[in-house]
Amino acid sequence: MMDNDNISTVEAIQKSISIIKGNRVAYYALICTFIGWYIVSVFTFFLLFIWLVPYIAVALSNFYLSITKEKEYNTASSGISDGAVLAI
Repeated sequence: MMDNDNISTVEAIQKSISIIKGNRVAYYALICTFIGWYIVSVFTFFLLFIWLVPYIAVALSNFYLSITKEKEYNTASSGISDGAVLAI
């Protein structure tokens, strides 16, 4: 819904499923990297969440942007698209 405000909730979920296809392992790996931060935040009486929640939001947003650019690159007719992000 971030890219297109005119789609319904069901269409947004279907688009989300199609985008994440092939990147589930990377997504779950990204989520698992924050488990340690959640545990540490308990010892700071959850004050760490002030920094942790925006950090996770930015990380997930960058993940979304990277996989959409990667799909754009893979479907480009010439093999190269403007601003494509390649993961090595």
